[in-house]
Amino acid sequence: GLSEQESWRLLWPLILGTVANLEAGPTPASLTGPVSRGDVGTVHRNRAALAGQPEIDAIYVALSRHAVGLAQAAGLPDAAAAHLTQALADAPKSR
Repeated sequence: GLSEQESWRLLWPLILGTVANLEAGPTPASLTGPVSRGDVGTVHRNRAALAGQPEIDAIYVALSRHAVGLAQAAGLPDAAAAHLTQALADAPKSR
């Protein structure tokens, strides 16, 4: 529901944070975002926002599934990884 300009204003700090993390080298500790935190609620909300765009949701799911493995390598507990994996397997719930 945001304008493109508002979206970029909110997204840009996340991009900069990711780049700053990667300056030390590509390691699992560089991962940021809801998967790295085990934040299943945000993953569900993100998927709900993509419910009308199945091709983009598929990309989100594929990248997030890969990120779960990276997050585990960085210390995400197995139980949190299992909850994330389930959230990514479920069909997205529309808003």
